[in-house]
Amino acid sequence: NPFLIILPGAFIFVFTILLSPYFSAKNLLIKNLITSASCLIIILVLDFLLIPQYGIIGAAIASSIGYGVSGFISLYFYCRNENIPMSSFFKRSKNIISDINTTLLGRQ
Repeated sequence: NPFLIILPGAFIFVFTILLSPYFSAKNLLIKNLITSASCLIIILVLDFLLIPQYGIIGAAIASSIGYGVSGFISLYFYCRNENIPMSSFFKRSKNIISDINTTLLGRQ
């Protein structure tokens, strides 16, 4: 059960993992710091609130929320920096590889 609870946050955390090198290359290290610090603070606060009552399930919920928020923060910073809408990352399309190339890799 804890693994299944962490999965949604882990999927969104992929944005943080993919965009961290982008921010580093653009010399926007403060964006990585803000993203990491927010993830840490959210997980710590929710751990203290949820673990005493829910145990490992509470820890999984806290981690999932922290990872998810971190992913959305990274995506927000990227979209703001590149002037593209966040919704473009969540549209269903026939050629997802082409979409990833144009949104992440193809922009200079």
